[in-house]
Amino acid sequence: MATHRIKKLMQLLLLQKVLNGKGSEEKVMDQIFQLKLTSKPLVRQAKQCELDEKAEKAKIKKAIERENTDGARIHAHIAIRKETEQLNYLCFASRLDLVASRLCSQIKLQVPSKTNGDLCSPAPSAIKNQWRALLSHLRGVVSRKHAKNF
Repeated sequence: MATHRIKKLMQLLLLQKVLNGKGSEEKVMDQIFQLKLTSKPLVRQAKQCELDEKAEKAKIKKAIERENTDGARIHAHIAIRKETEQLNYLCFASRLDLVASRLCSQIKLQVPSKTNGDLCSPAPSAIKNQWRALLSHLRGVVSRKHAKNF
């Protein structure tokens, strides 16, 4: 549980570090590129571990055929270690992809909000003008009704 909190904190610190300063969008894009670039070798290393694991399994079969139980046990330990190493590489690569996708979605959320802010900035003055026109129209209607009644 504590490691999960530490990972979340690390992600938040990374995001905060990237978003600070001028040209934050460019920095985030560079960071996303670096994260994706870092995850590719991890996937390659995971594939290499998978191949090594298969080779160790073949060595286990040969050792068992030769009735070498100690050698088979050693190769089995190596195969298990390679399997866990492969899973660790894949988990770490997926975490990097997760952080990259979160950063990418953060950028996608920020860009439309900026453009919406630019589009909506003249809206309050337009609303005030329409409100004033509506009030003056209503005053005119009310004054005509009162004039007809008297």
